[in-house]
Amino acid sequence: MDYRIITGQICPYCNCETELVKAPDIYGPDTKIRGMFYRCVKNHDHYVGTYHFSFNRSLGRVADKELRKWKMKGHDAFDLLWKGESRKFNSRPEAYKWLAEKMGLEIEYTHFGMFDIDQCRKAINYCEKLSSGEDTVQKEQQVKKNNKNIKWLKKLFKKREPDPLRKYRRVIRWCGYSKDGDNQFSKSTRMGQNTIYLSSDQVMLKVYANGYGEAEYLRAPFDKMDLKKFIKQNEY
Repeated sequence: MDYRIITGQICPYCNCETELVKAPDIYGPDTKIRGMFYRCVKNHDHYVGTYHFSFNRSLGRVADKELRKWKMKGHDAFDLLWKGESRKFNSRPEAYKWLAEKMGLEIEYTHFGMFDIDQCRKAINYCEKLSSGEDTVQKEQQVKKNNKNIKWLKKLFKKREPDPLRKYRRVIRWCGYSKDGDNQFSKSTRMGQNTIYLSSDQVMLKVYANGYGEAEYLRAPFDKMDLKKFIKQNEY
C-alpha cells in the first residue's frame, strides 16, 4: 500500500502530485463549505478533504466521483454498527478493529477514506451482513461482551476498591492530562486542547482545535489498556 496515495499526496489516477486548495476552489465561490482539500494538479475532479483540526492531514486517498460515492455508502453502512439503538459496537474504534480483522488490514490502514472501490464494496458487504445478523462472528462478540460486563460489575462492588475510577484517573494522568474538575482532565496540545470526561459508564475525549471540537466515546466495560489505547488513538 503506497503511503503517499492513501494520505492524498499522490493522485492514484494520474500518478502525479496534488496541491492544497480551499473549499471554493472545489465547489465554487458561493459555497458555504469550509476547509482545505488535496486536489490533483492535472484533473480537478480528483480530490479529498482534510481534517478540520489539521488542514495538512488528508482524510485519505484522492477520489474521483465514483469512489466518493462508494466512500459515502461505506460510511453509511459502517456507522450503523456503532451508532443508534441497534448498534453492534460501543465505539467507533471498536468497530474499526473488527473491520480491520475482517479485511485483513492493519488498524491504521482501515479507514474508508483510504479504501479503493473494491475495498469499499468488500467492507460494505461485511457491515451489511453484521447488521442483518448473518455474520456469526457477532455471536462470539456478544459472549465476550457479556463476560466483560460481569467482570466490570464485580469490580464495581469490590470492598477493596471504594472508588472504581481511581485507576482510570491514574492512567489519564500518565497520558499527560491534568485534573480540571472532579472527573475532568485536560492537556494543551500544539493544535489546541484535549479534554477527557470520565464517568462510571463511559469516557469522553473531546479534541478542541482551530475553533472546532470533536468527541469520541469509550463505553464501559473497559480496562486500563483499553483506556490507554483509546486516548492514544483519538487525541491530537
